[in-house]
Amino acid sequence: MCQAWNRNVLKNEAHRPSLARNSVFAVTGSIGYSATQWLLLAVLARVGGPEAAGEYTLALAVASPIAILLNLNLRALILTEPDETYSLRRYLHVRSFASFSSVIFVAVVALLAYPNSAASICMMGVAKALESASEIAWSAGLRQERVILVVRSQLARGLAGTAAVAFIIWNGGSVTAAIAGQTLAWLATLLLLDSPTMKSALHQHSFQEAGRMPLAQLLGTIKTAFPLAATMALVSLIANVPRYAAEKHIGLHAVGVFSAISYLFVAGQAVSSAVGTAMSPRLARAFNTGDASMFRALERRIVAVHLAIGLLGVCASLLEPELLLELF
Repeated sequence: MCQAWNRNVLKNEAHRPSLARNSVFAVTGSIGYSATQWLLLAVLARVGGPEAAGEYTLALAVASPIAILLNLNLRALILTEPDETYSLRRYLHVRSFASFSSVIFVAVVALLAYPNSAASICMMGVAKALESASEIAWSAGLRQERVILVVRSQLARGLAGTAAVAFIIWNGGSVTAAIAGQTLAWLATLLLLDSPTMKSALHQHSFQEAGRMPLAQLLGTIKTAFPLAATMALVSLIANVPRYAAEKHIGLHAVGVFSAISYLFVAGQAVSSAVGTAMSPRLARAFNTGDASMFRALERRIVAVHLAIGLLGVCASLLEPELLLELF
């Protein structure tokens, strides 16, 4: 198995982008997307009021942990599985079932726990399902270290989604309608940018086997992915507890204010995750080939980058909170 992996590495190594270049692309895409999401919240708060920003944030807070859990964080598996056993088609099957389950579960939670905001939460569940479909295409591109494909899609989704929300809110539409507009913008990005990436990956690696996927393979993938997905969902759930508490005891206005204060933390997490994701394929390759020196060198780079991001976060936290709130 390792010999086959090594042959594939030697064949493609000359065509791989540099790690530094990929990291810069990943950070640029993450910062750009975070900026569009900040602008989206700012538009909601300025035009619709803090309650509108709060309703959007609550919908995101309810839908995200469920989507993370049921979508199984397949990106980590796609980026690290050896070539000999890798099948994008298998992951597409699992993700399709998981995304459908996620939409249903989000709707149930919304109707039972948040009846007043159920429509916006359900629509956010659909948006998250489309995002999960795009993520499979991103993962296929990242596996080949083509980070630019992910950056292109992220920026397009961010700009198109924010434009749709701003247009609808400025014309007197509801938050639910705004999320629906964002969902349509994400669907357009999926069809125009992400689907060609996915089709190219399927064709290049000849993963279009005829017939149905064996159930044992699908269940095996779910069993492997679930522990990490549960951990990531728990992290997301804990991070969103203040939003749930604010909505229950104070109201959507407080959720909107909290979203403004906490956004720098959210953006920092996104940048940190982007760097780790960009380096994951090369880390996996070093592990599978037994190249301990490369693995340790990449590990040191990741630690150094995350320390730098942490220091920047500390500096950002020293800003006057009133200044951040004034932006909203």
